[in-house]
Amino acid sequence: NKPIQTDTPDLKFELDSNKVNFFKSFIKDCIDSNVNLYIVASPRFIKNVEKDPSVKIATEITDEYNIPFYNYSSDTLFLKHHEYFYDRVHLNDRGARVFSNKVIDKILQNEELNSISKKYDWSAEKIKK
Repeated sequence: NKPIQTDTPDLKFELDSNKVNFFKSFIKDCIDSNVNLYIVASPRFIKNVEKDPSVKIATEITDEYNIPFYNYSSDTLFLKHHEYFYDRVHLNDRGARVFSNKVIDKILQNEELNSISKKYDWSAEKIKK
């Protein structure tokens, strides 16, 4: 096992407006097609997402379209845990399995909450009555 590189150069890049527009278009297409969409940022070995504008823009866009965004990039289960990573940004097989199960659990939890919300009218008007 080679040690995982932990020194991170400053992330200096500009977001490609074409990719941002494509991302928005993809979300709109999913909404128009009634697709349950979940956007997920995978875990990283070291915490450097504050410097990553892609996480910030993904958060803004998913908030704008009311799409769930599960950001695991700073998840403490994975941060600095060598046993889950091939290198500082790629999970190994074990890490991918643990991460996949976390995402599955989160989606199932979200679907269950949505199902309950649809079954019962939780609107403020109903609560007032």
